Amino acid sequence: MALSSTDLIGRLTANPFVIGLICYGRRRPGDDTPGGDLDLVAVVTHRPTPLESIHFHWGDLPVDLNIRTAGDFSRREAPTSIDPALVEGKVLFDRRGSLSGLLKTARETWRSEPTDPATNETSPDRFYQQHVLDKVRGKLTEDPLFCEMLLSVNIGWLLQTYMRIRGLDYRGERQALEHVRKEDPGTAALIGSFFAERSLLTKLSVSEELTERILASAGGPWRQGEVLGLTFEGAPPPIPGQAEATFDWLLDPPAEPPARASVSLRPGAIADIPLLATMNQRLVEDQGSRNPFTPAEYEQRFTEWLDSDWQISLFQREETAIGYSVHRIQADVYYPDRQVVYLRQFYIEHEVRRDGFGTAAFEALKAARFPANCSICLDVLATNPGGQLFWERLGFEPYFVSMKMGT
Repeated sequence: MALSSTDLIGRLTANPFVIGLICYGRRRPGDDTPGGDLDLVAVVTHRPTPLESIHFHWGDLPVDLNIRTAGDFSRREAPTSIDPALVEGKVLFDRRGSLSGLLKTARETWRSEPTDPATNETSPDRFYQQHVLDKVRGKLTEDPLFCEMLLSVNIGWLLQTYMRIRGLDYRGERQALEHVRKEDPGTAALIGSFFAERSLLTKLSVSEELTERILASAGGPWRQGEVLGLTFEGAPPPIPGQAEATFDWLLDPPAEPPARASVSLRPGAIADIPLLATMNQRLVEDQGSRNPFTPAEYEQRFTEWLDSDWQISLFQREETAIGYSVHRIQADVYYPDRQVVYLRQFYIEHEVRRDGFGTAAFEALKAARFPANCSICLDVLATNPGGQLFWERLGFEPYFVSMKMGT
């Protein structure tokens, strides 16, 4: 069944973390005709990652989904240069009945500022250039004058992008064009053919070729099926996996464990060491860890843990192992008379994720192995945003940030 914009709105409003929805573009939910995109703002209880927006295709429809909290609309200055346009949008959903008032205050406080193009992050370029092509592609017949104007203006934007992603100073269109003529005659020839061409359809085709050529070193323009994440202006670029994790948090919340399935525990044993070592290696890959262990070293680690105070549990779905955990009970650093659970490792196999088995495994582990009313602590790498969101959903909160310099 084809996905519709109405389905998308339904998925978002069903998420308890989404407290408001705003539509700020010309397209409205229910209009799934080709051409252009759907511009939305999801107002959330808290920001799941540092991203300010994610960009994806819902079926064939490009979607720009900005992510804001209520506090963002109370700032004295707009969080980004586009936010003054966001607050002019139409409220589609307001869980608490307060969004219209927040937008009114923001409209009275903010004013538009020009965007600073100085950034080494290529995701905005990949998004904006594809955004222009998507906008034009569906309006060639409906509004040819607008399309011709936008494509012509886009040549200037492409020149800026060309210089920026190559780390070159941009001092205006003439300087950039002279550089391209001298250093990249193929690109210069395409620009010349664009302006020599009379057919609007051919101009679009040349623009697509130019966009691919100019953005080739950055991975090309934003692709269908790709979830692209943008950070706030001046913030570090997103780390791998953040956009996908944010998409999941907003649109693909984990299901409850199926009623017919359950997770059981059993202690790890010597015979399980090869399986445990394999799953540990997968966990390290998921986390983006720098751990250089060989398979033999993973096995040696579990051999030592089984002969120590570390407790190893295997999670089973019926008779099949679907994950494991490693934990121990230790004294609290500041209150030695209190116990705390340190959950060192927790892993669920990929094929059973998104079905609630991770949550079920943790709840079973907590009930069977952890002392009652005992604090639980764990570490999550910054390179594992999906893991951060999983633990956040279970009620964990950030406690400290560990930082490092160098390799």
